[in-house]
Order: sequence, then structure tokens, then C-alpha cells
Amino acid sequence: MTRMTYEPCTIPPEVDAALRAAVGIPAHIRIDLHITPEDIPVRGNASAWGEPEDSEHAAAIENRLADGDLWAWCTVRVTCTDGAVKGTAWLGAATYEDTADFIQYGYLQDMVREAYDEYEGNREDFIKYGYALPIFRRPNLDGRSRISPQA
Repeated sequence: MTRMTYEPCTIPPEVDAALRAAVGIPAHIRIDLHITPEDIPVRGNASAWGEPEDSEHAAAIENRLADGDLWAWCTVRVTCTDGAVKGTAWLGAATYEDTADFIQYGYLQDMVREAYDEYEGNREDFIKYGYALPIFRRPNLDGRSRISPQA
């Protein structure tokens, strides 16, 4: 299995402050934005409109990828962490010009909210059980763990 590598992206301080205010994230929580190459093939997935738009978009994306532009076709990961507990949100098959384009036109605020909500749930598990349960494991009422249908 190949280990994924994530390219860190900088969230400008004014955007970080606005996200914290909008979502209600305290200062001690770190918000991170990373991208990694997308595994989903570009062809057939580049446009929701179908052919010929898909072929046109796919060709442009493939040219950018050949030039080393990771934002051309990537998976975006947002994490919220306090160093002990974290929450994560993902967006796959993403294509943006750069970090600034994603921040302006992407789903950053929604992803931060999703990652922070997961962080809060994991923090509650950490407080209750002494460790954060993986997102796909939750205890039953009888104390036994089960795999949730989302796994």
C-alpha cells in the first residue's frame, strides 16, 4: 500500500480568523489545509455535463498535471486539531487554480465546519472513554462496539 503524501497549503490569517468566527472555533484549535493527488481518473469525471465538455476539461486538467500543478486534480483534506484529538473533512476530484481559488470559490468553510464537528465528537469520545474512537466505530448501548453503516 502506498502512503499518501499531503502538500500543506497556507490559509491566510484573515481567512483563518473569519473561519473561526463563522464556525466558532477556539484559538487553541489548529486548522490545516492539505492536498494530495487524486486517485479517481480525470477522464469521465472532469465534468458533470458529460461529453464533449468532459473531454475538454480533462485535457486541460491533464496538461496542468503534466506541468506539476497539484491543484489541477486533487483531494483536499481539512483538519481541526488540538494536538491530541482531530477531526477531518475530505473533498475529492477537486480542480482549482490554486489555494486562493479554493478559498474563494471552494467549500473551505463547509469543510472546516465538518472537520470541527468531527473533532468535537472525537473530543467527547476522548473525555468519555480516554481515547478518541475511530469515526466508524461507536459503542452500542450494551458497551460492545459495532461498525457503523458509514464504514
